[in-house]
Amino acid sequence: TAAFFDFDGTLIAGFSVASFMQRRLLGGEMPPREILEQLVAAWEYSRGSADFAATIERSAESLRSTAESVLAEAAQDVYEKDLSGNIYPESRALIAAHRAKGHTIVIVSSATQYQVQHVAAELGVEHVLCTKLEVKDGTLTGAIVPPVCFGEGKVSAARQFAAEHGIKLERSYFYTDGGEDIPL
Repeated sequence: TAAFFDFDGTLIAGFSVASFMQRRLLGGEMPPREILEQLVAAWEYSRGSADFAATIERSAESLRSTAESVLAEAAQDVYEKDLSGNIYPESRALIAAHRAKGHTIVIVSSATQYQVQHVAAELGVEHVLCTKLEVKDGTLTGAIVPPVCFGEGKVSAARQFAAEHGIKLERSYFYTDGGEDIPL
């Protein structure tokens, strides 16, 4: 049996991407090209001319040629200043209750590894299924390691995890705050 948890809005209050964007923008770490590409991606999504997975892919493209160390540093800073204080107490209680029953705890999120990793570590969650940004030689390529962990990509990731770990999905749990996760 597993307990799958969405991340943004479920384990933490708010959306981790906003904290990352704010930190990188206000810290002067976003080159003009990236700012423009991020704004265009958000605008297209808000107009309905791009789905969420396409928006994530476009955002990843805007990070092309960024050193992974930049995101790793941002991840630590955002976690310490923002995310660690935004973990819902109820999330901690639910994870503890499932852990006490011997359930496997899994975070499954459209967020990237940089957004999720430190919260997962604080909560003692070793299994994280998320959108992974492709890195080669310490630099982001601008691509995502398929699939984007959203919608059907989230379902596929959970099914694959279940098959690899002997989890019976019909006996498992899933917590989310959004209707977009209904397929899971």
